[in-house]
Amino acid sequence: MQGLANPWHGCRQLADSLLQKMLTLEKAKVLKTTPLCLNLVLKAQCANRNLPKGQMVAFDAHRYLMNLVQIYERGDTGVLPSKVGFNTVLNSWARTRHWKAYRKAEEICSTMERLSESGANNVSPDRFTNAIMLRIYSNSGSKKSTKRAIKFFNNIKDEEFDTFTYNCMLILLSRSELKDKVIRARKILNEMEGKGLTDIASYNTVVSSSRNFYL
Repeated sequence: MQGLANPWHGCRQLADSLLQKMLTLEKAKVLKTTPLCLNLVLKAQCANRNLPKGQMVAFDAHRYLMNLVQIYERGDTGVLPSKVGFNTVLNSWARTRHWKAYRKAEEICSTMERLSESGANNVSPDRFTNAIMLRIYSNSGSKKSTKRAIKFFNNIKDEEFDTFTYNCMLILLSRSELKDKVIRARKILNEMEGKGLTDIASYNTVVSSSRNFYL
C-alpha cells in the first residue's frame, strides 16, 4: 500500500481495489484492516495526477473519505482512517482555491468532531487540522470565510495552539479587508509573545499587515 500511495509512481485505482479485497476479507474475519491502510489509500487518492480534464483531486478524495465514514457507520468495518488520513484530504483542499473548499473542509472537520464524540479513536481534530483549516479559509479570501475563520480560531482550545497555527491566522488577517485587522493581529502577537511562540514570520506578517493598512 505504501508503494501504491507514492505521489509519483502510485495508483489510486489499484489502492482502492486492494482495499476492497481487504474489507471483504475483514468481513470473513480473515484479516483486519488498519487505520494506516486507510490513510495510505487516501494519500493515493490525493496524490493522483492523472484525472481527466475538469476533475479535481480534492473532490474525489473528499467523496472517498466520506464513503469510508459511511462504511464504518453502517458497521461494515470497525476501522476508520486516523486524523492523519482526514488531514491528508484537508490538505488537498488547501491546495485548491475552489470556492467550495472551506465548506468542504468544514464538513470534514465537523465529521472528525462527531466521530470523536461518538467514541471513535484518534480522529479528533489536532493542531495540524486547525492550521490547515485556517489556510483554507485564508485561500478563500471572502468576507464570509474570514468571519467563519475568526469563529473557528476563537474555538480552538488553548493547548492546541502552536506557532504555525497562530501564523496561519496572522496571514489570514493580513490578507483580509477587516478594518480592525491590525488590532486583531497585534493582540494575537502579544498572546504569542506571552507563550513564547513567536518567530520571525510572526513579526513580519504583522508588520506587513500594518503597512498595508496604513497605506
